Amino acid sequence: LVKKILEFDIKKIYVLDNSEYNVFRFKTLYDNLKNFNKIKFIISNIENIKNLSNNLKQHKPDIVFHAAALKHVGFLEENIKQGIYTNIIGTKNILHTSVINKVKYFIHVSTDKAANPINILGMTKLVSEYVCHNFFKKKMKLGIVRFGNVFNSNGSVAEIFKLKMLNAQKISISHPKVERFFMSDLEAANLIISAFKIINGDKSKDNCRLFICDMGKPIKILELAKKMIYLSGRSPSNYLSNKFYGL
Repeated sequence: LVKKILEFDIKKIYVLDNSEYNVFRFKTLYDNLKNFNKIKFIISNIENIKNLSNNLKQHKPDIVFHAAALKHVGFLEENIKQGIYTNIIGTKNILHTSVINKVKYFIHVSTDKAANPINILGMTKLVSEYVCHNFFKKKMKLGIVRFGNVFNSNGSVAEIFKLKMLNAQKISISHPKVERFFMSDLEAANLIISAFKIINGDKSKDNCRLFICDMGKPIKILELAKKMIYLSGRSPSNYLSNKFYGL
């Protein structure tokens, strides 16, 4: 998203992250990007409303892209309170400080798992959407974007498969019929930018809108694993487990 925003005529980008490693990694990989000097990095946490408020008060951004979340289904089932703090309270904190500091546009990144949620991730993200809709009377336009799995993003199934192969371990699949929707990081960034462009030109009185991406057809996880193994020059028979561990 940051790389995509750099293509536009912007004055400054403030990247706020609670992970020192993520900031270090980004700076190391992309310090050769055009207009990289327009980026300022801030180490902070969205659960700390005082620090968050001070940062927004100091920098006065026009647009806030809120992509911070805990997203791993399994971890959240075992860490429900933290899921609530980050995904719901964190979202409320950013919205509150954005309104106070006269942010004009706010884009909240949600998930397709918020539709008829069956797990803590989906439930906390759905409530975070409700929190956004609750701010509709304020003088700030909001957009909520829902999409599925971003291929090869941090902690995605593609990263798991890659790590398994690099460590000469067999890949296990939960069920042969399991399938998921996937999109590239570029598609995800474009969806977020498109949502902003729509609410920027939107003259309707509805100050909060939900955007859902048509992600085409779902992909079977088993086929994805086979293709990744094959494209890495390895044999699926050697790197794919014959046993399914269950849904």
